[in-house]
Amino acid sequence: MLFRYDINPDFKTIGVLKSPYSKWSFYASPYIKSIQHQTTIRLNNLVDESNHKSNEREIRSLGYGLNLAAQKNRWKFTSGIGVMALQQKTNYVLSSIEKTYITKKKLLNRNYIISPRGTSIALIGDVVVDSTTTTIQRDVCADCISNFDYWTIPFQVDYQTILRNRISFFGGLGMKIDILKKTSGYYTVTADNGIWML
Repeated sequence: MLFRYDINPDFKTIGVLKSPYSKWSFYASPYIKSIQHQTTIRLNNLVDESNHKSNEREIRSLGYGLNLAAQKNRWKFTSGIGVMALQQKTNYVLSSIEKTYITKKKLLNRNYIISPRGTSIALIGDVVVDSTTTTIQRDVCADCISNFDYWTIPFQVDYQTILRNRISFFGGLGMKIDILKKTSGYYTVTADNGIWML
């Protein structure tokens, strides 16, 4: 078998001699994920008299999106766009107090004024003699779902070391920005412990 070779090769035309790590590589990866989130309640010294916050329950939620990555040498840069839809089940009950007053007529002042004829005119008015207080409760939304939709934008940088004795190390540093896109449903707010429609 005879091998032919060039004594003075032109290295610029030999593509195989270029390192594959010297070029940019691009990746796209769609994803879908299940999210089990947990909320932290801070009432800022307010009393949850109607138990609004204790009647909120987190529901397993959904997230999906597309990650885009670019890699050169041993560095990899990742970003993308995604949607995170968090859900909570709410059972809000509004309590209102109604007070009913029982009154009767009573002489308040026998000599209230003197008429032009010189006779005394008495003042008769209503006086509260008893009252009843009734607490009325009504369901604002039984087993309702509140939705919080976010745009999610990740930023991450990864680095992988050179392989030595079949061992290589890698590390990454990144962050994720969540931007509230849309809300719907009923949800309590801590400003006055009331219920706002989202």
